[in-house]
This record gives sequence, structure tokens and C-alpha cells, in this order.
Amino acid sequence: MRAASKSLTDLIKARWTWLGQPRLHPQEEKLRQRAIVFISAAIAALLATFASVDVFGLLGLEALAGLRASLPWLYTLLNMICVALLASLGAPFLHEVLSILDRIQAEHLLRNLRNQMIQWQLLESDPSKDR
Repeated sequence: MRAASKSLTDLIKARWTWLGQPRLHPQEEKLRQRAIVFISAAIAALLATFASVDVFGLLGLEALAGLRASLPWLYTLLNMICVALLASLGAPFLHEVLSILDRIQAEHLLRNLRNQMIQWQLLESDPSKDR
């Protein structure tokens, strides 16, 4: 995804010379670089949508399955944003996202375990069971 996004961004930079040529003034250069990152992210998001890339599914995040079923447009939007950021910001961002997603999945698993333990305790202390 990143390679395809970079290739298309390079084509745009070649077409629009103000994007392809570095600027001497530092603020103009920062603006140019931000525009390139934004264009690259937008291209990656569109490519991911057209290719039906499901980052959350690939990572095995069952915590977002409910969101996918109830609000598919929001799930798709979050997926597009995640792919765009991963493609445009690279590996350090990927590691940060993976650690956050691991925490979300761990919290979801812990919540399920707590609910199961509460149900088990309620079943054990049910007075109608002793009759």
C-alpha cells in the first residue's frame, strides 16, 4: 500500500512542480512537505477502500466487530484513516498504533472475563439453586 501510494504521489509531484521542487524558505518547505504527506495519506486511504483492505480484521481485533456490524460507515472511515496514517507516517506510527490496539483488545478481553466471573458468582450464590 505504501509503495503504491508513494508511486502515485511521485506522479503528482512530477506533474505539479511546486510539490516536486524543494523550497528555500523553511516555512514554504514545511508547507510543501505537509501537502505531500496529506496527498500521500489521501491516496493510501482511497487505495485501501478500493482494495477492501481491512486493517482491523488483519490484526484480529474482535473488539471492533460490533462497530463493523452496527456502523459499517464508521468502521470503514476509521479503517481508511488508519491505513492512511500507516502508509504516510511509516513504521514508528505503526508500532504506536499496534500497542494501542493491543491495549484495546486486552481491555475488551478483561471486560468479558469480568462479566463471565460475575455471572458465575451469581449462579453459585443463587438461592433458588439450593431448593
